Amino acid sequence: MISGIELVRRIKETGLSEEEIEKKVSEKLDALSGLISRDGALCIIANEMKIKIYDPNRRIKVNELTAECSGELVGKIVRVGGVREFRTESEGKVNEGKVGSFDIGDETGIIRVVAWRNRADEVANFKEGDVVRINNFYVKERNWREVHLRDSSILERCNETIDVLDIQRGSSARATIAELADGDRANLLGVVVHLFEPRFFEVCNICGSKIGIDGDKRTCREHGAVGTKMVPLINLFLDDGTGNIRIVCFRELVEKLLGLSAEEFSNIERFLSAKEDVLGKQLIVGGRAVMNKMFNRVEFIANEISEAKPEELIGELEKRGD
Repeated sequence: MISGIELVRRIKETGLSEEEIEKKVSEKLDALSGLISRDGALCIIANEMKIKIYDPNRRIKVNELTAECSGELVGKIVRVGGVREFRTESEGKVNEGKVGSFDIGDETGIIRVVAWRNRADEVANFKEGDVVRINNFYVKERNWREVHLRDSSILERCNETIDVLDIQRGSSARATIAELADGDRANLLGVVVHLFEPRFFEVCNICGSKIGIDGDKRTCREHGAVGTKMVPLINLFLDDGTGNIRIVCFRELVEKLLGLSAEEFSNIERFLSAKEDVLGKQLIVGGRAVMNKMFNRVEFIANEISEAKPEELIGELEKRGD
């Protein structure tokens, strides 16, 4: 999406003054109870006035992707998730299909690409290391972002060289806890000083979205009344000497952190033993800082966790000693 300054400039070209624009922005923010940013309000106003705000041919970096994005995404495949079949039933109607996924990255980050139904089989045509170009996609935002293919999306190989940010061990993304701000994507190196008991929440067994309640039915916003599964969530505190921060881990990361399967979490003895092993461990955690507005503090949503290697610890100590 273009910048807020450029949006204001284009809206002013219609004859509105800056004061009139700011009044409209305030009205939008009030109407949507602060759920959007000022730039988001400007975007809505521009759309209502039929002002073109996107360049459909612009190349977009991974870290620029938002739900409003339109353009071209080029990245290197770093993981292929494969294709699986699904079956749902809603109001007596059975819906069957396939879903496939892979992760692509560029020098700014990594994101998952999801292909549904007739597009899913295309995933099998690509392998790790392929560079691909995607046009006419859309971005889905939850606690994380995903690129989803439409029926009309273009997905093809291209002969470009792409450097991918190493989210797990990339020194360019390393940050201290003290310097983290809302929205930062970074790698943290620190010690686990506290670990909470795992909690579970119900998600759609097709897309993984959190299940909502509609009357007496449990439903997914995208797939309706579907089968569900319980997935784990765990919180821990990480300390790196400059401060400490709450880390939130979901799904497979919880299993990786504890070395337990989801079925084993209910065994209190196994959990306490795993917890004892994790406390005091020095970890590298990759992810994104987010502001918890309820508690007015920055927290960290993890997307990768690994135990720090001795050479990394030495390098970090030397860097801080400079």
